[in-house]
Amino acid sequence: MVELKSEFDINHQSLISQIMKLNDITDEIESVHKNTTMGSLVGSSIGAVGGITALVGLALSPFTLGASLSLTTVGAVVGAAGGATGAVSNFTNVFK
Repeated sequence: MVELKSEFDINHQSLISQIMKLNDITDEIESVHKNTTMGSLVGSSIGAVGGITALVGLALSPFTLGASLSLTTVGAVVGAAGGATGAVSNFTNVFK
């Protein structure tokens, strides 16, 4: 019985230390996942707004004699930026 208690005393602190390290790792993983999920959501939203803007610019081009095509260009750029943001966030979530 005494031998078991001394073995426990030797290993107990090591086990507690390893458990604390594992808790720190899971906290970091949760933080990265939360941030990348938020980034993906923002990127998707920006992409949707850009797509809608581009479509509105195209729809208005016959009425504005092509002047609204600049709106289409802006929408396409914003959509691409949103897509890139979402892609980078998803990539980070998978590989970090």
